[in-house]
Amino acid sequence: MQGISGAYLTRVAGFTLIEYFEAGAPQQSDQIAAILGKVFQQNQRGAFLELFVKQVGDRSSPSPPSSRPKPQNAPNR
Repeated sequence: MQGISGAYLTRVAGFTLIEYFEAGAPQQSDQIAAILGKVFQQNQRGAFLELFVKQVGDRSSPSPPSSRPKPQNAPNR
């Protein structure tokens, strides 16, 4: 759970930095805090969290074994 929380916060911080640098002009720290708050609120939506957790779960769970058919002449065990 800590890994998922860390990944989520890293993602929010990344979006904040992207928006900060896309603004072009250097901004004051209080403006960065405002941008961080805005990005955090946008990413708090339930659908985003559900999708994010699903993506993390899909990446961390092992792949299911392949369901290849047995060859016709293979012995039964």
